[in-house]
Amino acid sequence: MKSKKTNKMVNEYLSFWQWFVESRHQIETITSGSSIVADIDRRITALGDFVWEVGPGKVKSSSFTLSPGGDVNLLSKAKVIVSYSPNLEDWEFYYARQEKTWSNIVIVSVDNERISIDVSQWKYVLFKYEDLTFDVLLKPSPWMPILEQEITGISEMIIDNIVGEELRLLRLPYIEVVRDFDADIDASSSHLINFKEHINSLLK
Repeated sequence: MKSKKTNKMVNEYLSFWQWFVESRHQIETITSGSSIVADIDRRITALGDFVWEVGPGKVKSSSFTLSPGGDVNLLSKAKVIVSYSPNLEDWEFYYARQEKTWSNIVIVSVDNERISIDVSQWKYVLFKYEDLTFDVLLKPSPWMPILEQEITGISEMIIDNIVGEELRLLRLPYIEVVRDFDADIDASSSHLINFKEHINSLLK
């Protein structure tokens, strides 16, 4: 038997998704300054410290992502909430940011501003541990001034684009961005385009 607290939480999740169904046409055409943004923010905040994204789906025309926002402790709750999402013809729902098709240009959001970053010359090194987690060293090329202020968020968004947020949270808990590699590390580095295939091969 579910507790009253559990039932209350489930009702909150169902209430959010019912509102989503009723508002989905507004959400499909969302713009940064529209009133629906504040409404989604308010409703998501009531569920927890999540972030959200609307964009094109992998198969369907639209997707809605309820992201734990880099907090691995919120991942399981995000999964539960999205498990109650409706089955809609034009919508896909995700509990973490999804990987994207590789592109040399990555679009990241910083303070509600979309910034294009060319990662074609970025390099990385992986350090593997016995529990199959990895430290990641990234070397951007060329270095960008925006990296000084937003280095953690940008590096996480870039890795999320390559392998998805869930894998990053569970397997890549530490990402460091450096201006240069030491000579011995540089010898084992690789271009970022190889990152996904590399990490997947190590997890087999």
